[in-house]
Amino acid sequence: MIVCILAAAGVACLLIGPLGLFMLRRVLQRIGAVGTALARLARNDTSVEIPDLARADEIGEFARSVAVFKAKSLELLHKKAELERLNLQLDAALNNMPLGLRMFDAQDRLLVCNARYAEMYQLPGELTVPGTVDCAHRKHWSKHGAAASG
Repeated sequence: MIVCILAAAGVACLLIGPLGLFMLRRVLQRIGAVGTALARLARNDTSVEIPDLARADEIGEFARSVAVFKAKSLELLHKKAELERLNLQLDAALNNMPLGLRMFDAQDRLLVCNARYAEMYQLPGELTVPGTVDCAHRKHWSKHGAAASG
């Protein structure tokens, strides 16, 4: 009886084993394809097609999550381009003003300083970098004879 049970188990393994390996390989290929699409999206390749979106299984859920990531990536790239465009416009407006302009935050760190202001007070480039503290400007003025500006 033990020999018959062992023989039946051996036959079952021979019949079911290859089928299980085939299915495992197929699942891993599908997961790998979605993972590859995710990796390309992480490198800002938004032209990637995401496989298995229509599937109603767990891998389909994974693919739909990656599709959300793709949509958010596209949205972020569009907003980044718009922000860069607006920054260029602001920079052009500030640096073409006839008046000098500087702006500090609540901690007295420089937010913005236009070229005219830097020219008026003969500020070196390192004092026009955002984040420079106001006392550095005052120290520069006192060294070079300029009256403190407020």
